[in-house]
Amino acid sequence: MSGNGTTGGALTRPQGTRFSIAVYNATVRALTQDRVVHGQFDAHWADIQHQEVIAEDAAQARRLAARIFPPADGFVITEVKPLVEAA
Repeated sequence: MSGNGTTGGALTRPQGTRFSIAVYNATVRALTQDRVVHGQFDAHWADIQHQEVIAEDAAQARRLAARIFPPADGFVITEVKPLVEAA
């Protein structure tokens, strides 16, 4: 999954618990406030985006999300929480 223009979707592992990941891009957020366009990531990354991952625990979910949305590229993970499956 690319971090440049996608929203939603699932980042998956074969087994585990589904987690909701809240992530935004701090660089895009700062540039957007100054009405400047980021050269790589769409403006919607200034706002929190929700992604799903499947992992064994919250720590693994955060590590997986950080590989897909690297902090070095400006991404900030604000929340990792398990999703409750509908019965």
